[in-house]
Amino acid sequence: MITINEIITSVSESCHPVILEFHNRAVAAGFVPFASKSSKKDNFGKVEYKKAKKEDPLYILHVNGQKWSLRCKLFHLDRYEELLLKLREPVLKAMLASRACKGPENGCDVGIEFTADGKEYNLCRHAIHFKDLHEVDVDDVWGLLEAEARCR
Repeated sequence: MITINEIITSVSESCHPVILEFHNRAVAAGFVPFASKSSKKDNFGKVEYKKAKKEDPLYILHVNGQKWSLRCKLFHLDRYEELLLKLREPVLKAMLASRACKGPENGCDVGIEFTADGKEYNLCRHAIHFKDLHEVDVDDVWGLLEAEARCR
């Protein structure tokens, strides 16, 4: 069994403040962290933040060696789409780098289309990944997570 502390401390120490800020905010908002190994690799783990064990997670912290990311489950992004216009550029770019939705013809009915910087985007709300976040990015991403939590 892997612990939350083992997962968080396995990444570079310079990343700890950002990861811990998300962790502390999630716990303060009533989300429970569930830690597990993501694969057979020794240095790969994840922490899912949920209100209850069988509920969809709000976000998942993925750690693979020194790399980490947040996989956000923004199912209701269409209800707070206006927040996208307020995101700092690095956060918006990280979000737009997430995979496109495969669409209803491939069994996905939760894609979202929106315009940013005059360009049309189609994202999968199941898998919006944020990588290489810094402390200054926490408020923007947490704002999206808070808005999502209010919609659930």
